[in-house]
Amino acid sequence: MMVFVDAARLKIETTVLEKTFAGAFRLGGEPGDTARLEVDVTVPGGGRYTLLLTCAADYPSSMPDAFLIKPLVLRDYHGQELLAISPSHQMHLLRPEGRFLRLCHYKPENWHPNVTLYKVVLKCLIWLVAYENHLQSGRPITDYLGK
Repeated sequence: MMVFVDAARLKIETTVLEKTFAGAFRLGGEPGDTARLEVDVTVPGGGRYTLLLTCAADYPSSMPDAFLIKPLVLRDYHGQELLAISPSHQMHLLRPEGRFLRLCHYKPENWHPNVTLYKVVLKCLIWLVAYENHLQSGRPITDYLGK
């Protein structure tokens, strides 16, 4: 079972995710451990990715981290591995964790406990669409997502 302070919140999160990502997400964790949500997504251009959201025990008070775990290696327009340039404001990337890219989805000052994991996944999907546009144009992700 997940390490959520509020069991009702877990039920809400699962219900919302099931409506859009039925069969494409795995929500779990061990008691006293970090809660994990893995979601398989496909963006309009056809790219397939797996996102990992990790939540501290005090979620939703604290903001989850969002990682891209598949494919493991992403390259920019010029062929440079994104992990090598992380963190990067231009690419909306935070400091990576191990071999996983950490995506910027919310500024900490904009986080609110009413934000669901579903909404974080949507923000990550927007990042992925911007990334695929970057691959076509060479323009930085900030051009698509703003500052």
